[in-house]
Amino acid sequence: MGIYIFTLFLVLFMWIIFNRITFTLGKHDINRNLHQYSSYVMCMGIWLFFVAAFRNYTVGADTYVYMRRYTIFAALKWNELFKMADRYMFEYGYAIINKLLGYINKNPRFLLWMVALFVIFIFSYYIYRESKIPWLSFYMFITLGMFGESLCLWRQYIAVAFVLLAYDAIKNNKLFIFVTMILLASTFHTSALVVLPMFWISKIKFNKLYVCLILGFSVVVFGIFMSPTFRLSESIIHFLAQHTTYVRYLNRLNTGSGALGFTLIYFSFLFLIIIKLNNSDIEERNMYIAFAMASAVLTLTTFITGISERMLPYFASMFIVSIPEVIMSEAKRKIRMQYVLAICIVLMIYYLGIICRADAYQLIPYQLWDNRARIF
Repeated sequence: MGIYIFTLFLVLFMWIIFNRITFTLGKHDINRNLHQYSSYVMCMGIWLFFVAAFRNYTVGADTYVYMRRYTIFAALKWNELFKMADRYMFEYGYAIINKLLGYINKNPRFLLWMVALFVIFIFSYYIYRESKIPWLSFYMFITLGMFGESLCLWRQYIAVAFVLLAYDAIKNNKLFIFVTMILLASTFHTSALVVLPMFWISKIKFNKLYVCLILGFSVVVFGIFMSPTFRLSESIIHFLAQHTTYVRYLNRLNTGSGALGFTLIYFSFLFLIIIKLNNSDIEERNMYIAFAMASAVLTLTTFITGISERMLPYFASMFIVSIPEVIMSEAKRKIRMQYVLAICIVLMIYYLGIICRADAYQLIPYQLWDNRARIF
């Protein structure tokens, strides 16, 4: 647990250091050059890469599985590759990457390094380009559990990284690029396809009716699944999932964790975004609200099925830049500080809860790679 808490300390400490020991809330509050800003993001990215890339194979629930199967995929002939991908229920894009990396180095640690490098680099680049409060974005990346999940859900977080790159296409109204990036992401994790409608949903002009319809829809969905008519909904989901890799998740229906604290956090973020962007001139406000509402709907359905939890990272990742954007739209510095303090306290409590029950993802105890270990 110590290394994760130290990482949170490092997020704030490095921000203070790179701002010449002068505490500031965000990058717009001080007069500094771009080099200082980029240096902070680079240093945090390097540290997170170190934690992810040099961990032992015991850290992360699926780390051993992915490394073991890398040795299999790397040794296969091309005509055998897709049959094996179907057998292990891996998307073809991920299987191809395993094969291509195998030409360079068949050591499974190489795959660990490459996945960590790609995911951490994309998240760091995303924060560098989009965040108004970089240290808070890194703080949220860790405390919302995304960094911990990336150590376990390799294929999905490669897909999430591609989805992050697609966000810019929404802002610039580049449909072809957006669809291309989402389809590419889906070759690593099919669940990325859930983001496709967001290109058009994000174009809807924000108003109170829009909010009421979306939140009302989420309540209706929740009511349907929790009512005696759930069996009809269950049949529909079985029909849609039976020919996909998600058929193995069908036994989780009506057993979602739906942690109350998790739900409260998301609805609090949604409330903050709606209130602050209602009369705001922020260019991306409709997109931020659309993704926040999608997160709220999915979070609510986690009370019903664990499948929804696999869709959340694509939408939750938007929070790490939208929340800082909303905070910085507040003119009064004192109020901004109150927002930040409240968010940090709530997320710290939530994160400690994640760490304390980290057995699900096998994040604790954290161990560095042991060269003496022979696992294959």
